[in-house]
Amino acid sequence: MTSSLSRRHFLKAGAAVAGLMAVPGAMAHSMTAGCGTTGTRPYGIQMYMVRDMLAKDFKGTVKKLAAAGFKQLELFGVGGSVSAEGAPLFGLSVDDMAAMLKEYKLSVPSVHINSDLEDIDYIREMGEKLDIDYFIEPMAGEFLSFADGKVTLNQPSTVEEVKAIAARLNKRGQTMKDLGFKFAYHNHNFEFDKVDGQVIFDIMMENTDPELVKIELDLGWVAAAGHDPVAMLKKYEGRVIGCHMKDYNDSLPLTDDPRFIIPEMARIGTPGDGKSDFPAIVKLLNKQNVKYRYVEVDVTETPFEDAVRGLCHLSALG
Repeated sequence: MTSSLSRRHFLKAGAAVAGLMAVPGAMAHSMTAGCGTTGTRPYGIQMYMVRDMLAKDFKGTVKKLAAAGFKQLELFGVGGSVSAEGAPLFGLSVDDMAAMLKEYKLSVPSVHINSDLEDIDYIREMGEKLDIDYFIEPMAGEFLSFADGKVTLNQPSTVEEVKAIAARLNKRGQTMKDLGFKFAYHNHNFEFDKVDGQVIFDIMMENTDPELVKIELDLGWVAAAGHDPVAMLKKYEGRVIGCHMKDYNDSLPLTDDPRFIIPEMARIGTPGDGKSDFPAIVKLLNKQNVKYRYVEVDVTETPFEDAVRGLCHLSALG
């Protein structure tokens, strides 16, 4: 798969097209507080979902998320973010963040990291002061290229290219282990394309050390790739340490709107708004004791409301 769009539009990927995400009746009311449903498991939010809110009022947004019932936060953009300048802490110090976590009884079990691990001291400080368990790579840099003002998604053309990605992930996992942390990889849909008749994601996982490279499975992107999230969880049982809890509705139209770097983003929504079997997903996650579960919708005009609605839906499932 190869997709190209202007860098100017890519930098605006956080903008939304409301109609593409909506399911009839889903937004019948605005959710500005918790749903009043107490589930048996804590749920978190991938902070990329509320990136614009964070940029305007980081402390206020964290307070609002805690009041809504979220227990875990997953930060993003360590090493820089092309769509949210200032991430991960938008001007706050690590000490400020640690104090907020204590005040609002929140945890940060994992963080998405985009850099080449250049600032080891900052990574160590963040990991230790915020009690981070996993640093997660959200997309292999080899899948992206920047040229002539455009961002291009590139599918590897040979198995050897994929194995080279796997070798680098092993090294990153070892670096994190040496620092006292753990490492995982987060998928999109394009890792489930094939090269030389083999699924890219399978090649990546078969050629990485399962003790050094765990999986944060993005359920929405799994569905977007045409796979059953439940089946994928079973396939990689024991290696999946967390999930991005996204729904997917293939009845919604795709779009060539350049604000969506990947067209299938137009079909991704909050849990309960699509066709994924979340009762079965939650039951299996409980059975497998997958601890980290983050609500996320990549592009939406109503991120907080969507996040809370997703939290309510999941909490009701147990």
